[in-house]
Amino acid sequence: MFHSHLKVSKEHALIMAWYILLQILPDETVWLPKLVEHIVDIAVSSAQPVDIDKKLIEGPNANKRGKLFIPILLMLQVKMENVIHISQHFTNVSRVN
Repeated sequence: MFHSHLKVSKEHALIMAWYILLQILPDETVWLPKLVEHIVDIAVSSAQPVDIDKKLIEGPNANKRGKLFIPILLMLQVKMENVIHISQHFTNVSRVN
């Protein structure tokens, strides 16, 4: 563990980084070379590529979804504000009388 008061040379830091990268897993394998080997095997394998639909990557068009509800919701909001305003007005009038 590094502490802020310790000074470490660049060479020592590189050695420590390589030590961390070359840690041995419980099954006695060194994980970084094994990972690189696995990535290379997948990259150069002769497996057929997977076809991915463009819609799957881009997702649904957010501009189209729910666009028709905006005017309806706006009208409902204005109506509700008018109803609340009128009810508050009548409540205030009844309190005055």
